[in-house]
Amino acid sequence: MRSFHNILSFKSPYLYILIGIIFLILSGIFHPFDMEYKNALQQIANSHEKWTILNIIKVIGKGEFLVYVALILGVVRYKALACRLLLAFLIASVIIWSLKISVHRERPNHRNYLSFPSGDSGTSACMVASVSSQIPIVAIPGAVVVGAVAFLRNYDNYHYLSDVLAGIGFGVISAGLSMFVKLRRFKIFWKIKPFAFKGLYGVLFLVYLLPPLFNWAFIFWLICGVLLIASSSLKKKKKYDNAC
Repeated sequence: MRSFHNILSFKSPYLYILIGIIFLILSGIFHPFDMEYKNALQQIANSHEKWTILNIIKVIGKGEFLVYVALILGVVRYKALACRLLLAFLIASVIIWSLKISVHRERPNHRNYLSFPSGDSGTSACMVASVSSQIPIVAIPGAVVVGAVAFLRNYDNYHYLSDVLAGIGFGVISAGLSMFVKLRRFKIFWKIKPFAFKGLYGVLFLVYLLPPLFNWAFIFWLICGVLLIASSSLKKKKKYDNAC
């Protein structure tokens, strides 16, 4: 029988599934207060100008951001973590988009019927949970970032409170579920060289980020690209890929 200490370990998938379930319960609890919270937040949003820095935080909730993070991890020899992060994102995408289409909840801004659950909140939560499983120091600042992404989805009137709570829940659960998969059984993952990660990074950079020149997202990813290239100059081979 698993000890309580092992279940609460950062490397335990049960920890993330438990946290995810808690957020899903919170989503149900706060659902009746969605409109009240939305109206109060919109009053604040309409009376205050949003800081530019918040637009940068919004990027963290996008799927492209997660993919780039995975590619960077692959280049700096966190290959197992990179593959697991992409697997967790795939699981989260299937769960969240299946619910978006089936629940068919209208967004608070009436833009479409894909409000529940929040994809951006789920993506950021999935990413932070996956990375924290191998790099625990990321957990606390990462949780703050996830909260900021979720808050901004409410602030921008794209989601209700229960939407972002559910998104976080499904994102964390997806990270936990991905940890049950033994990646070393799939030999193709271990044949991928760091150079391949860097090459794919460059391709995606051209496809997704060059068109909107000179915006904050472009500047942010340009910096990441420079750091990525710089990382390839490291001569020492570090062994960060633990058995998963």
